[in-house]
Amino acid sequence: MKYEIPVSGMHCRSCELLLEGRLEELAGVRKVGASQKKSTISVEVDDSVSLKKIESVINEAGYEVINNPSQGKLSSKDFLNLSIAFAVVTLAIYAIYYFELGNLFLRYGTFGTSLTALALLGLIAGVSTCMALVGGLVLSVSARYAELHPSMKPSQKFIPHLYFNFGRIAGFFILGGVLGLFGSSIKISLSASGLISIIISVVMILLGLQIINIFPRLNNVFVLPKYFSKKIVRSRKYSHLGTFSLGVMTFFLPCGFTQSAQIIAVSTGSFISGALVMSVFAIGTMPGLLFLGGLTSLIKEGKYSDLFFKIIGLTVIALAIFSLVNSVNLININNVKNNQQKTSALIRSNPSDVQVIKSTYDQIKVLTPDEFTVKAGKPVRLEILATEDGAGCMGTIMIPGYVDNFQEFKKDELTILEFTPEEPGSIRATCAMGIRAATIKVIE
Repeated sequence: MKYEIPVSGMHCRSCELLLEGRLEELAGVRKVGASQKKSTISVEVDDSVSLKKIESVINEAGYEVINNPSQGKLSSKDFLNLSIAFAVVTLAIYAIYYFELGNLFLRYGTFGTSLTALALLGLIAGVSTCMALVGGLVLSVSARYAELHPSMKPSQKFIPHLYFNFGRIAGFFILGGVLGLFGSSIKISLSASGLISIIISVVMILLGLQIINIFPRLNNVFVLPKYFSKKIVRSRKYSHLGTFSLGVMTFFLPCGFTQSAQIIAVSTGSFISGALVMSVFAIGTMPGLLFLGGLTSLIKEGKYSDLFFKIIGLTVIALAIFSLVNSVNLININNVKNNQQKTSALIRSNPSDVQVIKSTYDQIKVLTPDEFTVKAGKPVRLEILATEDGAGCMGTIMIPGYVDNFQEFKKDELTILEFTPEEPGSIRATCAMGIRAATIKVIE
């Protein structure tokens, strides 16, 4: 006999595997196949197994059998939670700008990339897609370890989690360094860097939409191949080395967050830079994966679990849009080749005709003032006196399309950018990541 049972509560591949495992333990069950995308589970059983018994196992596993056809569809509660999440994220963004906290995510960074922001990205991934993608792997090796040590203390349950996460950090460090070395062998232009960042932003937007779970077709965009995860989950063997190695191999899983960090590692063009990018990201995912069992129970069974995921998803989308806007700043379709060299020659030949604009740099306000007006067709010399050493991305300055090589601020030193705006319009000085530092209005 075969049953096709609608089930709610499955968020990821791990849910499929865990639910299948519970039902396979039931005597008389021949075959089980769960689909998070369809919100169904197919069960083939002997005549001795009743539908009521199957439904009881599903409910005991923390999922819910859908009896009402409209139960599995988007409800007013879904949209209410989405509205509340939108309000929470909007207030958080306003607070960041109002209290000038944005620089905290960009200040303590190196190599043009904020390690603080990467750790935050990892933390978000660790309680969302990374938990969904590799959660089944973590739970499976933990289960195998528990079978081998039935009398172990509660604290010993963390041992396989530690080996798995340390494997991730070590593997991400080494393999991230390899990506950095690969990046050093290819020269990435400023426009190409902007395009790469746009691709990363689009991937993050898709991830955010997947997390808020209002577009079912996106639910399986970034998931662990089922044949792979099923093979590991069904494995009866356990070893510390195998668990450590499994953590290393997660570097190659199709996770959008991980792939975004990998692209950033390539763009650094350095072994150390790439290694730091990937290892800091892996460390960020560690809390979510280390306490997977408790977090899964708290988030899944908690009263506000749906609201939690929608806040996380909208946060990811907000970060992606912020990155997308900054990435566009790096792409200047009217790129002026050799502009700085020509401007320097003009300044040397006729220094009296130069438009000098001055500003100061500090880590909080960045540039003061940050708005200027100049005339088209005349050389411009932007002089910036640094009152502090530059830190992180916002400790660098460039003018995409005019001065494409970023310069770092050093305390009590003058940073000079020279260029000639040919036409009226607006020019942005940015950091190495494309975040606006100043706006220069060009008039006739």
